[in-house]
Amino acid sequence: MEHRWSPRKPLHVDVVIHYPPLGLVRGTSRDISLDGMFVDTGRILIPTGETVEICFRPGEDGVQGHLHMDAEVIHASSAGIGLLFRDYGPDALLTLKTLLLGDPEGRVAELCRIKSLRSPAH
Repeated sequence: MEHRWSPRKPLHVDVVIHYPPLGLVRGTSRDISLDGMFVDTGRILIPTGETVEICFRPGEDGVQGHLHMDAEVIHASSAGIGLLFRDYGPDALLTLKTLLLGDPEGRVAELCRIKSLRSPAH
């Protein structure tokens, strides 16, 4: 059963993972949500439950800069690792909302919620 609170969006960018026992691990993201991301790490597996630091550039144009975030490995397989973001700040949240929703204020999601609350009579 999935416990995701926000939708995933395909995202294919380079990700650098700092995992102290191995040092820096390079990977490529497959998808991202407000909660986390899946990263293809090739043959390198990081065990479930481990805490890592990740760095990636969310936009191809580089305008948004790099995001540095702490994350927990919540899934590991031969396909890569699933990461759950931990304790990120308002700047990272703003960047993620812009990336996922196209609107830094998250108004797209708000409109969806408001529409779903409308009664059939409207």
